[in-house]
Amino acid sequence: EELGITLKNVCFVGDDVNDLDLLQNAGIAACPTNAVEVVKAVPGIIHLSKRGGDGAIREICEMILAAKE
Repeated sequence: EELGITLKNVCFVGDDVNDLDLLQNAGIAACPTNAVEVVKAVPGIIHLSKRGGDGAIREICEMILAAKE
């Protein structure tokens, strides 16, 4: 709140049911290829080609950086 940052200014990568609230409210939501099905079904979620722990975060970072160029 102090910095004026809202969830719409956040990118969140999640793979399980405990991540659903953040995934549904983040400005950019993504999931690794090994996410559970309910996470993969979040509207507008980006489906990454990498598994969690195997480059998924790097993949989304590269996507964001490429979009800024």
